Amino acid sequence: MIDTVGRAIRSRPRLSETYHGWWIVAAVTLLLTLGSGITFWTFTVYIPPLEDELGWSRAEISVAFSLGILISGLIGPFVGIWIDSHGGRSSILIGSVLTGACYLLLGTVDSLWQFYLIYGLSAVFRTFMFFIPLQSLLMRWFDRRRGLAMSIATSGFSLGGVIFLPLISLLVDAAGWRATHVISGVLLIAIFVPLTFLVLCNGPEGEAANIERPIRDETKPGSQNSNESSKPVRNWSLEEALHSRAFWLLSVAFMMFFMGRVSFSVHSVPFFESRDISAGTAAALISYSAVVSLVTRVFFGVLADRARDVRALTVGVSLLQVAAMAIVLAPTSPLVLTSFVLLWGTAAGGGPLLEPLLISRTFGARAFGSLLGALIAVETAGDFIGPILGGLIFDATGSYTTAFIVYIAGFVIAAIAFASFRPEHDESKLRSPTKSSILRRH
Repeated sequence: MIDTVGRAIRSRPRLSETYHGWWIVAAVTLLLTLGSGITFWTFTVYIPPLEDELGWSRAEISVAFSLGILISGLIGPFVGIWIDSHGGRSSILIGSVLTGACYLLLGTVDSLWQFYLIYGLSAVFRTFMFFIPLQSLLMRWFDRRRGLAMSIATSGFSLGGVIFLPLISLLVDAAGWRATHVISGVLLIAIFVPLTFLVLCNGPEGEAANIERPIRDETKPGSQNSNESSKPVRNWSLEEALHSRAFWLLSVAFMMFFMGRVSFSVHSVPFFESRDISAGTAAALISYSAVVSLVTRVFFGVLADRARDVRALTVGVSLLQVAAMAIVLAPTSPLVLTSFVLLWGTAAGGGPLLEPLLISRTFGARAFGSLLGALIAVETAGDFIGPILGGLIFDATGSYTTAFIVYIAGFVIAAIAFASFRPEHDESKLRSPTKSSILRRH
């Protein structure tokens, strides 16, 4: 019996033998936690102190966030092209150092134009360090279990809300918004740079070109998976995708999908404060929804790996967001707040995960960085307009109700667009009669 147990223990793979892709997953999880927590989730916490100390309106402050979203979207295609050519590692190193420096400077601003300028520069640099390069790295390292790997790694996005919303809220109360920005900049540099040097690699052999070859995350030869995600997918070029109906329909769908999500993240704390809920409690509610998304994200990842049609999941997530935002407009009660947390958190588990999976299943993975960057550039219109619109409506009416109705309509349009999406139609139109290298299978 003892010998049997001993042989079983010795037969287990040592830590050093673990497929390095899973170390990439662990590192990306941590970096997404920090990056999203500092640069995305916590902007809403700064609105009240900026409004009180510097006298700026909510609409004026919201412009900074929307400006950052716009700049990130416009520069996204260039970042994607860089990543497809040179890999994501250098992009992350450059972006993290310069983003951290911008946050150090944000703690010194005294005028609105300075705030806009520095926040705009941070948006440029964070695009090099954050969503596009980290997602591209995962695409290079995983194939058959891509959904599971991405669901685990992108849980860091939810963890950013769980950890940093209450943490930054406490820091702002204790040390002020200026010191909190400085601390955030130091954290970005101190964690991103060492992890990038020590763990992140562009591909299994350190080659950017590895994205053109099939990459498996298992060492078992001949392992097969009968689901849709394991079937060969044609690798589209960026130029081909831009001439396809599929790309533009996805762009519109995700533009409307994320408009409401991003806008609510900006105005969530002020919205709950308008309902006589304290800023701390409001931050806690958003953190609770992020906890829910941690559980549902892994569920969505496993389901996506097994599902033949990811579109159905995107339709379902869009409708969950309709329900969540409609419920939160009801008179405040424990039941309303609990229902909102559960619905909004469940939707958050699927949204960011399904976008890269839809891109890779529709267009292949060879030009993933460029395609994701181009898609984000189109999405940016909704991300830019939504928060500003919410601030303007509140300043004019003293209520977020009308703005939230607009966001609900956006989610409905997204659901309709996802349901109408038929990628196979475009592929048949773009096939060349000759055997071109463009048609290589991934």
